This record gives sequence, C-alpha cells and structure tokens, in this order.
Amino acid sequence: MSTLSTANKTRDQHLKSPDFFDAAKHPKMSFETGEVTKDENGYLAKGKLTIKGVTKDVTFAVSEKEGTLLFKATIYAADFGVSVKKERETSKVQVLVKIPLN
Repeated sequence: MSTLSTANKTRDQHLKSPDFFDAAKHPKMSFETGEVTKDENGYLAKGKLTIKGVTKDVTFAVSEKEGTLLFKATIYAADFGVSVKKERETSKVQVLVKIPLN
C-alpha cells in the first residue's frame, strides 16, 4: 500500500495513515491467483486478495494495454478492515494493479 495513488497527494497520505490502509504496518497487498478464464473482454483471474492481513476471494478483470497487464476489481474496503465510509455498502473502492510486461 506504500505505492497507493489517487492522483491527490494529500488524500494519498491520509489513505496511507493508520486510520485507513496503515501503509507503515502493511506496506503491501497481495493477490494469489487461482483460476484464470477467458471472457469477451480479456480474462478473469479468481484468487485470494490480502489487504491489512485480511484475505478475501476476489475476481479481477485482466486486460493488456501497451505492454502492461491491468488487473481491475471493485471491493468493499470495509471487508478488509478499512473504514472509508460508515456503512459497508458505501465503502466500494476500485482496485487497479498495473504489471509491466517488459
């Protein structure tokens, strides 16, 4: 989580604080890939996403753009112990992971 970026430095620092993702204590999130299947837009990668020591099943949409793999998923931050909003249903956040292929 130490590389978290929302294109707003003030917000990024706040999200990295102990109030949210606690990047000092949990500098990384991880994804352990399970089943990968092809769909009409690319691929779907099912697996285990771990954030702040909490692991949940998540499916990422995977595509390739200009030599970079893009993994996209929408999660409920509250499911991972991150309090973005008071109610779980309003805590949806988009996760985007970019992996260069070079």
